Amino acid sequence: MKGKFELIVFDLDGTLVDSDAVVMNAFNYALQPYGQKVDFVGLEKIRSRSPQEVFEGFVPKDEWKNAFGRLASYSEANLIGTPAFPGIKEILEKLRKKNVKIALWTGRDLESAKKILRANAIDGYFTCTVGGCMVSKNKPYPDGLSLVAEQLLVSPEKIIVVGDHVHDMEGTKKFGSLFVGASWSRPVGNNFDLGQTDFIFHTVDDFGVWLESVF
Repeated sequence: MKGKFELIVFDLDGTLVDSDAVVMNAFNYALQPYGQKVDFVGLEKIRSRSPQEVFEGFVPKDEWKNAFGRLASYSEANLIGTPAFPGIKEILEKLRKKNVKIALWTGRDLESAKKILRANAIDGYFTCTVGGCMVSKNKPYPDGLSLVAEQLLVSPEKIIVVGDHVHDMEGTKKFGSLFVGASWSRPVGNNFDLGQTDFIFHTVDDFGVWLESVF
């Protein structure tokens, strides 16, 4: 497989950083003034929405900016609660030394994504970062991945995408790239369709070993 791929694109939450608890708490902090609360099932239903739509059905339409501001402020105040998974920085460093193009495609807004990358001292590894606010359709649509490919001038078949969620997989397959399931944040009970996942890894170490055969 060596020499076949030019670009590796990572998802952020659940793939590079362990953010499940902070994301859940941030949404509930944002919803608190409105007497609303969301659980993991509810969060799954709204996580791919745009910032303008993410609180639809939870807060009045003219209040979404206030709710989103609370979401952002909680997330920023708790950056220490979104650490990179052990071994991720070492993998990024190895890829950089091999001159592999590395990009980030996340469903969250660009500003908070950059803050999380900086907090973990891994922001310098990415030649392109695309957030959900930069495209008209967020994951599971491939618009964000398409923007990455356009900016870095790489065709779909030369791209590997690494993500922890079925939305990452669906967008990747629609775009025509290879998808790697990152199951180390949820080793049991992930919702990948194994028929569509090209590869799946339950530990960062196993993923790193596989990468050695690719780049």
